[in-house]
Amino acid sequence: MLTVGKGTTEFAEKLGNFHITENIQQHIKLGTFSFAPGPIGYVIVQLSNASYENAQVLVSIHSSPGHEVVMSVMNHYYDYMWLKLPSDPIEHVYGGGEQYSYFDLKGHRFPIWTREQGVGRNKSVLITRLMDLYDGGGGDYDTTYYGQPTFFSSRKYYCHVNTTSYSVLNFRDDNYHQIMVLNGKSPTTFYFNTNSSIKNLVQNFTMWMGQQTGLPNWIYTGAMLGIQGGTEKMLGYLKQAEEHNIMVTGLWIQDWAGTLSTNFGQRLFWNWKWNQTTYPNLDKEIQRLKAKGVRVLSYINPHLNQEGDLFKEGDKKGYFIKDENGGTYVQDFGQFYCGTVDLTNPEAYDWYKELIKTNMIELGFGGWMADFGEYLPVDGVQYYNGHPTRDMHNLYPLLWAKVNREAIEEAGKLGDVVFWTRSGFTGSSKYTTLQWAGDQNVDFSYADGMASTITAALSSGMVGIGLTHFDIGGYTGFSASFLSLRRTKELLLRSAEMSVFTPVMRTHEGNTPSNNWQVYSSNETLDAFARLVKTHSSLSAYTSQVMEEVTSLGLPAQRPLFFHYPDDQETYKIKYQYMYGSELLVAPVYLDGVSEWDVYLPSDQWTHVWTNQNYTGPGFIKVNAPVGHIPAFHRRQSEWTLYFKLVFSEIKEI
Repeated sequence: MLTVGKGTTEFAEKLGNFHITENIQQHIKLGTFSFAPGPIGYVIVQLSNASYENAQVLVSIHSSPGHEVVMSVMNHYYDYMWLKLPSDPIEHVYGGGEQYSYFDLKGHRFPIWTREQGVGRNKSVLITRLMDLYDGGGGDYDTTYYGQPTFFSSRKYYCHVNTTSYSVLNFRDDNYHQIMVLNGKSPTTFYFNTNSSIKNLVQNFTMWMGQQTGLPNWIYTGAMLGIQGGTEKMLGYLKQAEEHNIMVTGLWIQDWAGTLSTNFGQRLFWNWKWNQTTYPNLDKEIQRLKAKGVRVLSYINPHLNQEGDLFKEGDKKGYFIKDENGGTYVQDFGQFYCGTVDLTNPEAYDWYKELIKTNMIELGFGGWMADFGEYLPVDGVQYYNGHPTRDMHNLYPLLWAKVNREAIEEAGKLGDVVFWTRSGFTGSSKYTTLQWAGDQNVDFSYADGMASTITAALSSGMVGIGLTHFDIGGYTGFSASFLSLRRTKELLLRSAEMSVFTPVMRTHEGNTPSNNWQVYSSNETLDAFARLVKTHSSLSAYTSQVMEEVTSLGLPAQRPLFFHYPDDQETYKIKYQYMYGSELLVAPVYLDGVSEWDVYLPSDQWTHVWTNQNYTGPGFIKVNAPVGHIPAFHRRQSEWTLYFKLVFSEIKEI
């Protein structure tokens, strides 16, 4: 059923946090239909309601390769359009982009709008309420860096909405799903596809969108250590790690361009060029370290601090998003102000791409975090291409990933250099080499702590992002007298042990490094981390096989259990376990102070990797889970069984 309506939608933004208000003034059912002539293979329907002026839409329905139903709707007059689809109470729904609080979306409503995910993301907890009072930045269960108007149903179909405008996926009603699209004055197209399994649907969708390329092989041979403070400190941390036999494959120095201090902690100076005062001889050290198998990685985002020379150059050339008067739009990013590169301007796009190639790739960096992309306002600004700002906001993360990807390709470094993004939208999978979950709290909370990275990985995998990872130990902490949030040793190691069973291990010191427990905080932690990195590296042959499935089959590395056990109804309810590839089942310990853990095993024969004890599913079991021994199981009949036994027997002896 299609309906249309009148009203306004307001987007109030501060520091990338958007508070969206929908003021629906009119909601009109379109109950009358008539057929119109159209091309062969197309059905053209006009839907209307004679009681309202201009209450009509034109609907074109056809099929195309890979999609049994393609429905385009032209709405010339009304501000909103809603499409209702039948549902039932026992249906499960997945997707919506990268979702942190819920994997099964049934029963909830999800606005699709890229933005800061917020701090706390739970209106019932103190930290969220305080952040809301401070700057409106507490977030909620539905706020995400990467929304996407795509969902998959346990009734074995998917629906994708081809729009960049604001939309809402509403699954609250037991009997129907409702999709709302704002400003459907240009055609909005809905793609539907069915298959015998959700796994096949995800593969088909991913191949249609464009799957990610594989990661460089050096990624699997160790950990990337997130460290800061200059050349001397960088080399000192590496020496310390090597003394504790940590296999280091990369040194990620996000402060390569310099730093500044804010109330939120130490921030970076957004002027993307080598700060030779902080990092003397960096160019030589990059080459020396690469020769011994250690890459140096850095950081960039699409904003430039107005105090830097790159901003002044871009401003002079008119390369930034403009305000309504045609001047450079300068935005507050938390006690410093920046311009945003207008990537719809071909000259600005090429300028920034050359900056990446010259200042980062030619310097020798092995990769970087391509941060942000969510802050683009919708009011009082204009883009070079003249498109409506509400249509451009969700599209910008795609352009941001694209310019990074093209810089690497044109430098001939694809497959050797990697970049990771946090913002995203439909189509990001064909550009970003790696996604990351963004800025989690340094705690065990469900909504914004370690647990949320599991649902983030699973939901991302449903919509085409098969390669994702997270900051080991989280990022956001506080040291104020009225609000203290500090990373503990237990959180760091629980997070690290989960990352063993992902493609990438990368640490982050967090926004307040001195208040957080770090890998280098004690010899015991260094040794424990070395053991986990050794495990990750020892699994590299299996990880390479998983990567092959990501790139050639369109399967995510971390998968919901029902991908491989579709007849087991319990698997559709599991959101904090995953299959790593098809042969390993992982059940991360995401709560503090526990040494035993409940695990659900689907219908198969399983072997606990740490004890070699055998289990037969389906059913729940309880296993010992001391820190460093994440509950993980391999399929007993797997062709990798001997390999797994060898890997984990060697690790137990360390």
